[in-house]
Amino acid sequence: MAVGEQAAATGEMPNVPIRVAVPYGATISIGGRAFDQAERVLTDALVRAREIDDRLGAATVLVAFGYVANLRGDFAGAEAHLDDVLSLTPSLPDPRQSAALQAAALTNLGDALRFQGRFEQAAAHTAEALGDATMEQQPAGARRGE
Repeated sequence: MAVGEQAAATGEMPNVPIRVAVPYGATISIGGRAFDQAERVLTDALVRAREIDDRLGAATVLVAFGYVANLRGDFAGAEAHLDDVLSLTPSLPDPRQSAALQAAALTNLGDALRFQGRFEQAAAHTAEALGDATMEQQPAGARRGE
């Protein structure tokens, strides 16, 4: 059985690289709205990332968690996961990866805020995400004036 088929059938990710688990977790949630199953796959990947101190893997999984939480309608959960991403990304060694993950987190955070009717905050996060995609890497807090 292929990795994706195993994840879809059981809700568990076999022992594969963390970056393989993330797309399958998101795909499970999108394709069948099997949110619990997707979250089990992502939880397993996050545990593995933290066990081996893989900050890039953890941030990637947390972006997917935020995305799934938005799909589920758990906007407070999405905000928490995506704020965790923004706290991890400044410590990543590759500024391009950091900027990409910040942009993904800010985009999803903008969605969570928009779905709650917090339009001004949503617009600010979306604009910052667009800036992340084009600006030279700076710590996320520096651009927000922290």
